[in-house]
Amino acid sequence: MKKNILKSERAKQELTQKQVADKLGLSTGAYCDKENGKRKFTVREALLLEDIFSFNIREIFLTD
Repeated sequence: MKKNILKSERAKQELTQKQVADKLGLSTGAYCDKENGKRKFTVREALLLEDIFSFNIREIFLTD
C-alpha cells in the first residue's frame, strides 16, 4: 500500500479517523492501525474506501 495515501486523502476531505472508521464499521483504534499499516483492510473495507475517497483501490493497494 502506498505510504500515507489514506492519511493525505482523509486530510484533503477534512475527515477524522473516527469519521472514516464509522463509515467502515470499525473502531477508531482499528482504523488507525490499518491506516498506519499495522493491520490489513478486508476486501469489503477496501471497496468502501474506494467510495469514500473516490479512487480506484488498485491505486493504493497494488503500488508502492
